[in-house]
Amino acid sequence: MKHIFHKHSLILNENYIAKERDHCYACLEKLVSCRSFIYSCSNISSGSTSSTSYDLCDLFLLHKTCAESPYRIENPYNPKQSSPISSSSEDETYPYLVHLPEADESSVNLLVQQFVKDLGTLNNKNSIISSTTDGIKHWAHDEHLLKLITINELNDQKADAAVDDEILLLCDGCAKPIGRECDQFYACVPCKYFLHKFCAELPREIEPDAWPGTRLFADKCNEPYNIFFCMFCGGTGNGIFFTDGSSIQIHIGCVALPKSLKHEIHPHPLNHINKNLECRACGNAILPFVHGCEKCGFYICDGCIMTASTVNHRWDSHPLQLIYEAGMVTTDHEQEFNCEYCSNDIDTNWWFYHCSDCDLSLHPYCFRRSSYRHYSDFKFGASEIFSEKLHSHNLTFVLNKKAGNCKICGKEQLGEPVLECAPCRIILCRWCSLELTDTRIAVRSMWYWIY
Repeated sequence: MKHIFHKHSLILNENYIAKERDHCYACLEKLVSCRSFIYSCSNISSGSTSSTSYDLCDLFLLHKTCAESPYRIENPYNPKQSSPISSSSEDETYPYLVHLPEADESSVNLLVQQFVKDLGTLNNKNSIISSTTDGIKHWAHDEHLLKLITINELNDQKADAAVDDEILLLCDGCAKPIGRECDQFYACVPCKYFLHKFCAELPREIEPDAWPGTRLFADKCNEPYNIFFCMFCGGTGNGIFFTDGSSIQIHIGCVALPKSLKHEIHPHPLNHINKNLECRACGNAILPFVHGCEKCGFYICDGCIMTASTVNHRWDSHPLQLIYEAGMVTTDHEQEFNCEYCSNDIDTNWWFYHCSDCDLSLHPYCFRRSSYRHYSDFKFGASEIFSEKLHSHNLTFVLNKKAGNCKICGKEQLGEPVLECAPCRIILCRWCSLELTDTRIAVRSMWYWIY
């Protein structure tokens, strides 16, 4: 039979013997270790050794009753409208929802940008204070006007403005790249301050789709070395965030997440839930927001929901595949999986990255740490930072990629954001910088969610 949750035909096994970790993909109930009527993927049942057979084929098992049950879906934007699920294409399953995971990190960034664009439609009043032929006045950079320009126009101005570092061409709102596919963006070239057009035009006040009844306001970090902790994903940033004016601080991309999403690991939609629940991806239950299916008790925290299915790492020439459980690894793997970064064994109950060709594995957190992606929501490069409380020279905000200790506290700062004085060969950690400039109190409120 053909089923809407899987791309290959299914075969009914009248004498299927369940293995220890087998479960029904629809109801998520564990398949008991006895003979039963189970549908499985014909690609596996036929003994295929195709390199693509790891694509959940070996995980896809259905009770006969679950596979043959009728099901209808509702349009989340119009609950009165429903449509029968078609079995002709997997993409037609929940056509009104975004389907995850994205193929790679670039695709994740593009999807998040689309979420932010959609968020802007919630309120017709944007953040632009005033507009003239010379540019716009924006609350996040009210020192100068921001001009709408293209990449080519920026290149023409680089020599005069000394904008010669590509890393600076990041949005000061969401900290994501401004690429060539972005036709126009707002810029203050002398200050090296840039905003995606859609980030600049976001409303100053919103009511998130995933959090009805809550009003949030756009704000920013006062200094580039100041930080905020995102209540949704548990990450950090130094750009624009949304806040209730108290303890709630949320990334632009996180606040724009849709209320409902579809992920390939679960057959049902995952809805936004305001509860501390154990994440099926990382095992943590510390974040107060998840996307999940309450009927099945299946939850993914907002720190894991946007994880890409493949990533690249400097330690491996092949893409690393996101593994949901050990059975997805295409080669025989008799020993334990060991993380290449921290050297600890990987608990295969939780997601991890793996290259079967090189037998290289990484915890998702260790992947981000070892590839310097754990601060991917930061924009580095701000220079001419001066405070007599910190140092006698101008400092630059950088991600430190070499061994070195903070001049004040003496702690190792490899892979950490620091303020650097290159001529003096000193670095200051962000915590000492915040403490010395009396700004640490601004980021303390969400410390307990991270550590």
